[in-house]
Amino acid sequence: MSNERNAVVGGLIAGMVLVTFIIGLMFAWPIYNVWSSRKAGEAALAESQAAKQVILEEAKAKAEAEKVRAEGLAAAIEKTGQALRDNPEYTRHRFIEGLHDDSTEVIYLPIGNDGLPQMFTHPVGQVPSSSK
Repeated sequence: MSNERNAVVGGLIAGMVLVTFIIGLMFAWPIYNVWSSRKAGEAALAESQAAKQVILEEAKAKAEAEKVRAEGLAAAIEKTGQALRDNPEYTRHRFIEGLHDDSTEVIYLPIGNDGLPQMFTHPVGQVPSSSK
């Protein structure tokens, strides 16, 4: 009888442990789901903030690179302008070379007493007749 009694007591204990586990799981599962959802939301927020930070850093780097490029271009333009001012012969030489090029068209504008170009009007395609 003692074996039967031990088997019954063991079965009851196992059943009580199983019931206790199931009841504990019934209370713990919703809490775990809330915790898991919160952690997933925090991870998504952190990922979003990291992506935003990367985009901001890329934009800052691009703006800085554009600023450096513009400063370099301005310095090059200034240096070229100064070199041309220091060497007017080179400008004249380039102008004369351009006169030999058939694709260059030079238009001379007469300057009046007031220092402004004199403008003459005539229909397109007609050369004004010379004064007799």
